Amino acid sequence: MQYFFRNLIIFITLNLTGISFSQKILAPQAPDYWNIQVKEDGIYRIKYSDITTLGGSPANLDFTQIRVSYQGQDISVYTNKTAGNWKNNDYLEFYGTAPKVETGDKDPYTRENVYQLYINPNNTSIRFRQINEQAHPILFNNSYKSDISSFMDTKSYYYDVYFRYNIKDMQYPRIWYWNQFKAPTTYFNYSIQLPGILDSRQDTSVSVTFKALLQGESHPPVRPNHHARFNINGNDIGEAWWNNQTEYVFNTTFPVSYLNYKLNTVAINAPGDIKSNPPMDQFLLAGFDFTYPRKLETYQNQLTLPLPPSQETTFLEIKGFTSPDINIWDLENAVRILPAVVPSPEQKDQFNARFAIYSQKSTRLYAATDNSFKSPVSIHPVNKSNLRAMAPADYIIITYDDFTTELKPLVQLRQKQGHTVAVVKISDIYNEFNYGRFSPEAIKTFTQYAWDHWDKLKIKNLFLVGDANWDYLDVKRKGAINYVPTTIYTYFASDNYYGVMDTTSQKPAFAIGRLPARTPEEVKAYVNKVLEYENDTTDRLWSKNAVLAAGYEPMFTTDMNSLAKEISSTYQIVSCYAHPLPEFTVGTRDQETREDIQRAFRQGAGIMAFVGHGSLGFWADRQLLTSDDIPQIKNPGRYPLVLSMTCYTGRFEHDTDTYGICELLVKQPEGGAIAALGSTGRSSVSSNSRMMRTILKALISQKVQTIGEAVFLAKQEMNPWENDQLHSYVLLGDPALKFKLPPVTGYNNH
Repeated sequence: MQYFFRNLIIFITLNLTGISFSQKILAPQAPDYWNIQVKEDGIYRIKYSDITTLGGSPANLDFTQIRVSYQGQDISVYTNKTAGNWKNNDYLEFYGTAPKVETGDKDPYTRENVYQLYINPNNTSIRFRQINEQAHPILFNNSYKSDISSFMDTKSYYYDVYFRYNIKDMQYPRIWYWNQFKAPTTYFNYSIQLPGILDSRQDTSVSVTFKALLQGESHPPVRPNHHARFNINGNDIGEAWWNNQTEYVFNTTFPVSYLNYKLNTVAINAPGDIKSNPPMDQFLLAGFDFTYPRKLETYQNQLTLPLPPSQETTFLEIKGFTSPDINIWDLENAVRILPAVVPSPEQKDQFNARFAIYSQKSTRLYAATDNSFKSPVSIHPVNKSNLRAMAPADYIIITYDDFTTELKPLVQLRQKQGHTVAVVKISDIYNEFNYGRFSPEAIKTFTQYAWDHWDKLKIKNLFLVGDANWDYLDVKRKGAINYVPTTIYTYFASDNYYGVMDTTSQKPAFAIGRLPARTPEEVKAYVNKVLEYENDTTDRLWSKNAVLAAGYEPMFTTDMNSLAKEISSTYQIVSCYAHPLPEFTVGTRDQETREDIQRAFRQGAGIMAFVGHGSLGFWADRQLLTSDDIPQIKNPGRYPLVLSMTCYTGRFEHDTDTYGICELLVKQPEGGAIAALGSTGRSSVSSNSRMMRTILKALISQKVQTIGEAVFLAKQEMNPWENDQLHSYVLLGDPALKFKLPPVTGYNNH
């Protein structure tokens, strides 16, 4: 067969005018290609069983047409045969690498790289050409000598241990560091093993290069204001002085005689001799690199060897293999070498590989035994979505793949209201806009593409359906899952980035909302709330209530009193202000006001707004509303729009075992809020007040019809110095939700 598992394909069509899905519904459909996920450098061997375990039939795969690509470009592969279909003992091999970015640093979003395995009968195959060196007599000669005895190898040590937000005005280039130093009490000692250190103790011209990456944290009023000292195995190798909250690269060299053949200890300390009053020095260590002379000896049966270009044949001998089944890959010239294998004269039960290579360009050799082949993390079948050919839509839902079924009633509702809807699976975005690799940047690439290429219909609403987590790499080992990832702006989560279409402005081009759901049940519960809210035909007298909650400080109560006058012609005001208790201690609750707020939820309200101090789990210093209270709130059919105008209550990207107030209110089944606006970071009291008024005025005057439009309008009116506010405020809920004003009836405000 010419194509990958081309069996019976049955097309099922949906008679839904004005809706497009990112993937046709087909049953059953052969995959267009396979995503192969890898996490470390090395040769990966894909076997017959790797495909059959996924229910496929590799016996239909023609070896003359098989391809592997990376980032859209075909790479070299080796197959044990060049023609015929895949049999039980057949395999293919390719060199894969851990994910890296253009700067050469590790990818901040994922530990897994992705390659594509596919069938293409039209292109010329890229194959490793195999050369057998095992029959050359010169390689078995007792006088054989390698032209190269050593090379400069680099080992890097960067570990994600200490999390540091990019706090405003510091702008750290990374969020994970290895260690924090607080002078003079912090000492850092770490032992490492550098494989195959060259024995050059008598040659003082051979040196080692050491590089450490540091980041200043403190900013005392003296210069210089950071000081670090470095030591290797008890030998001082230098010290670093630098200024401010900036990244600093420390470079030095030292004799190779400082290194041991087994363990080597790196010691770093902060002397604490910064001459400020009081003495102050605080900085971070990201990691360090050793570049050292290394013998041509393997470590764990593997060796990567860079080779310069040469106009002559180079004879090599790599030592230290524990198995005679050795392969050498010339990665740049696509040559797979079967070397001559001889017993090691120095080490019993070890083997050396001898071979010759001719390369007029720089290349890398990778040497390994058969038992050192890498196994993929996973192999997933993929059907092309072709998002670039998707019909334009004004309402886009980007969703975690497992949530599409639960979203159908919402899609139908929006469609009846005149929206053109596109439901896009997050996996399709990764596949088409980032070659299968996880990254929030793929979402931005997709929205930018849609904005630039959809001429007939522009995006008005973007609804992200799926939870996110700031710990992209799951460093804390809490099982962090990014269903639909967010981005980090300075130190807080922000979905605003996905809507920034003009690089000269940080303002979004369309309304954005998110449902931070983790299960299909949470999606279904929220969709049911939306349907109940928008299809409600009762008198809705409860929606006349506007609950205004405030912290105990006068500036908050004054602000709310002013707002009450502005909206009193439309709403009946219910004031829930914290009492100025005689003394304040951490954890003190204003129980009376707390109960008033919960009662107000149960009775129902059109809007509920709060100004005051806040955090992830509570409103105000008096804990007027806590995350523990929300599961007890039941107000079916009486859901308010909540404006939580304070710090941190909008956070949704936190650890898997904690929840923010706004997130809980929106996800609460048959209770809580229909949508909630909150900040994922710090916020300004004056900016909060202006934003709240802009939103309410736009909704009450019916200048806009949806909650997303009101938030969008408020962001358009922000000043250039309010970028933190612009990015930190997130709308949790459907941005296309039609806000319902209360019925016009007589009442007395109280």
